[in-house]
Amino acid sequence: MNIEAAPIDTEINRITRTFRQIVDATVRELFLVRHLAELENRDILHVLQRLQERALQGDAGCNAVLSAGLNVQMMVDELGKARMKTLLREAADEEFANVRALLHSIKPAKEPGGDEDSFQQYGLHQLTTGERTSAARSLNRDRLNRVGYDTDTRVIRQLLQNPHLTEPMVLAIAARRPNRPEIIAEIYRSPKWKSRTLVRLAIIRNPYSPPQLAVSLVPTLLRQELREVASDGALHEEVRAAARRALEWKDKARKKKPASERIEH
Repeated sequence: MNIEAAPIDTEINRITRTFRQIVDATVRELFLVRHLAELENRDILHVLQRLQERALQGDAGCNAVLSAGLNVQMMVDELGKARMKTLLREAADEEFANVRALLHSIKPAKEPGGDEDSFQQYGLHQLTTGERTSAARSLNRDRLNRVGYDTDTRVIRQLLQNPHLTEPMVLAIAARRPNRPEIIAEIYRSPKWKSRTLVRLAIIRNPYSPPQLAVSLVPTLLRQELREVASDGALHEEVRAAARRALEWKDKARKKKPASERIEH
């Protein structure tokens, strides 16, 4: 489908409207991938680019779509390897610099490792996986804190669904260094916790986070947070570059407004 005849914003409004009605994270990912797959390659890039621009303007719907993440493996499955390669070649244009990092998996700035020591020292390592998963449903805060050191995504996934889990507990997991990318990805895939500003920032600022996920959250940051991310040498260059481009875009957009309408955000 070619959307040259229809405004890009109209297409995005369709996406965000449907997105709001979907609760399940996996179904959201699948919807976005299948919707994009119906478009021409160039239109896919323009839609993703405009989603980022509107998110930087504070559009909550676009922030929700980007924050849900573009599942690269789903994209490959839906488009096929040949078309995905073509899409990546087209995304190499400088015009789509903000979009490139969303379309391919990148290794984190830091190699995972060392978290096993924390698990052995503070976690419930003496229990089986099934017993630790059961412990993740506990009402006891001290026990939940210990479960937070687990290195098994199944245990962490269950923990994140516990209604007695608090934001500080989730922040401790998201900010932990060293960490495993797949553990941070579990937090990212939790609509409840990813909607929290501090949790999103912890994911972005952790050098063990998958860069593609961090980049997708960059448009949700305020100007000062963008400056901090852009200057953080511990982070992946793709994440820092995304923050720099977001700052540049905000500066250009701000200059176009009358002085009386300029708000620092």
